[in-house]
Amino acid sequence: MNIICICLDTFRADIIGGGKKFSHAQTPNLDALASESVRFTRAFGEGQPTLQIRRANFTGMRSFPWKYNFDRRGHWHHAPGWHKIPPEQDTLAEVLLERGYLTALIADTYHMFKPTMNFSRGFAHLDFIRGQESDNWRSGDPRLIEAQLRKHVREPLNWQRHAGLVNYLLCQRHRQSEDDYSCARVFRAAANWLDDNHTVGPFFLWVDSFDPHEPWDPPKPYANLYFPDYEGKDFITPGSANEGDGPTEAELRRIEALYLGEVTFVDKWVGALLDKIDALNLRDDTIVVLMSDHGTQLRDHGSFGKGANKLHPFNTQL
Repeated sequence: MNIICICLDTFRADIIGGGKKFSHAQTPNLDALASESVRFTRAFGEGQPTLQIRRANFTGMRSFPWKYNFDRRGHWHHAPGWHKIPPEQDTLAEVLLERGYLTALIADTYHMFKPTMNFSRGFAHLDFIRGQESDNWRSGDPRLIEAQLRKHVREPLNWQRHAGLVNYLLCQRHRQSEDDYSCARVFRAAANWLDDNHTVGPFFLWVDSFDPHEPWDPPKPYANLYFPDYEGKDFITPGSANEGDGPTEAELRRIEALYLGEVTFVDKWVGALLDKIDALNLRDDTIVVLMSDHGTQLRDHGSFGKGANKLHPFNTQL
């Protein structure tokens, strides 16, 4: 039996399926998958966010309460529990590899690939899709993306405050079409891997999409599905809207539209991978698992995002 796990970062569980909270959210592929699948509607992460839940997924070991000293070498994050997979813990990929599975990790969740993190252990094939969020993929003079940056932050520019966004825009500045967005690149790489490897014999493929995590930066037509005719700035990192006099109602609606647009864009590319599974006649002998690592607030309690003080189901449900 083949195994394909698809992990979507910051994807709210109540976005898809029957009775979903955001009934206007367009997720036809995920809704169809949910309708024919077993759904675990009371699944919650016991340790979050990004690396904590993936460490538990990869090892089967509880990550909370945090048992290991925090080590900032090779990364900048300061969240409790944000550390490597300890060398004494076996990973799912290692176990399956020993049992004859071909194992592959295709991901743009760059935290997994930072030095000392050990999340690639046991994967015979690695495909690290570069350029998400603050991944230091492409450097350059910030003035190269100044015009683009001004579309996403208030004046006057504060280069230091928006260093992460500057980094992201430098990495993404060569995009020409939807196919160049990180999410598209991840799922296209996964489909190509299946083309080349589906006949090899049982495989374990982990596909990890950092979208729809911030920056909420879908192709503009997808955001326009939910709030068209908007002429203001697109605050793809929602905190940027708090500067100055703070966000207007139109800006808040647009931020929500950016997230929903990114969700719809992700749905399109998950659908492309599911279509590939069908085209290769893999459905009957392949387990497909789809999960998130956590959700996010969409003004549910007056704000966006996640945090230790926002432990509500729309943030913690998988």
